[in-house]
Amino acid sequence: MSSTLPIDVIILANCQTDQLYEMTLEAIESFGDVNIIWIEGNRKIKDKRITAYQHKPFNFNQCIRQAMEYLKPENDSVFMVNNDVLAYPDCLKILHQRLSKWDSVSPMCPLRHKGFTGEKEGYLRAHELAGWAIMFHKRIFEKCTPKQLFPLELKFWRQDQYYADVIKIHGFTHALIGDAKLIHYENMTHDYLPDKVEYTTGMFSVYNKIKKYDRRDI
Repeated sequence: MSSTLPIDVIILANCQTDQLYEMTLEAIESFGDVNIIWIEGNRKIKDKRITAYQHKPFNFNQCIRQAMEYLKPENDSVFMVNNDVLAYPDCLKILHQRLSKWDSVSPMCPLRHKGFTGEKEGYLRAHELAGWAIMFHKRIFEKCTPKQLFPLELKFWRQDQYYADVIKIHGFTHALIGDAKLIHYENMTHDYLPDKVEYTTGMFSVYNKIKKYDRRDI
């Protein structure tokens, strides 16, 4: 009997150094027996585990939509995760189990959520919503399309908060799960962005412009 969890794991990477490549492999190894969808930014990296290469120029949401093309219909959940992370044993299993109660969940990070236990519902990025690691049940797609959840206007920063805004509007829940632990090393790839300011703080004005709309008509 297979022990594979019914989860599609989307991991975006841009392995411009050996350190980043090894970090990505360690992250993937820590996820366990799941379907890995690895979208890589460095075309010089040749690894049979890479699913596809990113389109240029880099756009986070375009990469997520690209990864959606490789979802397995038999899997019921999607885990969007950074490559600068390391999951504790059973992290994904615990998150998946909690999707019976919540529609969307994030694991706690021992470095950021020190001492947190239990479960906390909420939609605030870097608090209940850990933008570096979000698992959601595919029932969200019954009301929210990938175009609604991942607008191309948001190239990187603020996409996590926008995702939270949209699922909240449509009545879906999100919670931080204390029993599921994952270390996030933070901002390991920012030096390789096409334009660091545009892709980070530059996204605040874009977010403020489009957040007024629930995008049900897309």
